[in-house]
Amino acid sequence: MLLYDKLQNISLSALYKDAMELQCNDPKLVAVGMAGSLLSQLFGKKWMSDNILTNDNIGFLFNKSEDIFAEEKFQLQILTIAEAIFNLRKIGGIECILDRLQNDKIDSVIAELESGRLLCHRGLLFKFVKRNFQKRHDFDIHIIDSPNDIFCETKCKIDTTVFSGNSFENSLHKAKQQLPKELPALILIKIPYLWDQHEAELKNISKLFVKKSVRPLGIVCWHEKWTKINNIFSAKITIGFEEHNNKSKLHNARILPFLPNKPYSPYWISFEKFASGYL
Repeated sequence: MLLYDKLQNISLSALYKDAMELQCNDPKLVAVGMAGSLLSQLFGKKWMSDNILTNDNIGFLFNKSEDIFAEEKFQLQILTIAEAIFNLRKIGGIECILDRLQNDKIDSVIAELESGRLLCHRGLLFKFVKRNFQKRHDFDIHIIDSPNDIFCETKCKIDTTVFSGNSFENSLHKAKQQLPKELPALILIKIPYLWDQHEAELKNISKLFVKKSVRPLGIVCWHEKWTKINNIFSAKITIGFEEHNNKSKLHNARILPFLPNKPYSPYWISFEKFASGYL
């Protein structure tokens, strides 16, 4: 069965039943169990072992730092990915995302999923675009906001990446080459959370990059910020900054700003809230 068909046939109640085999009454942990069940059913035990359950993985899914939030971060990363896959299962092109998660390095693919989550919370129509490896037409997301459709390319720097202004600028140039000429476009770039210490330099690079562009272009740079609540739970917040071409049509589009203060869709299904309603 194709990954897309598998995903469409997975129900919340079945995920909940699997999670309850862990014999836990904490909704948060049940939600993590539901997430693990979803990923295991889609991609299999080997994928789980290679990408989630091994300490050798130093990519997006595993944080090797020794800080006190490590376990909560790890659990919430798994939950974030699974919830995004489940909630975006009806979005056009999701089958391409699933195939790439199974076969490619997953860091950049997860950045696309999280970009989709932000768009969903904004109530915007969009679709994921199948890779065609053609210059100017190999972008990741098409925001359907006629007559001003917007084309997006996502980039991701994994958390172990050492800060480099040149590396950041190179990623912007690569993204620009993948986007259509003279059409409204966004570069969505996720950076390591430690790079927030260099936000002023990143802003300057982005501002100069956009200023030199003759096309309608915007840059959204974002990262995760982790905080602790009541000394028990950690919470993930998406923050960042934006730079946009002052002459761009993007300024008149509904999408801006891309990073609202509290984006959330009432239609988004939270595994933890679902579990809370049954426990």
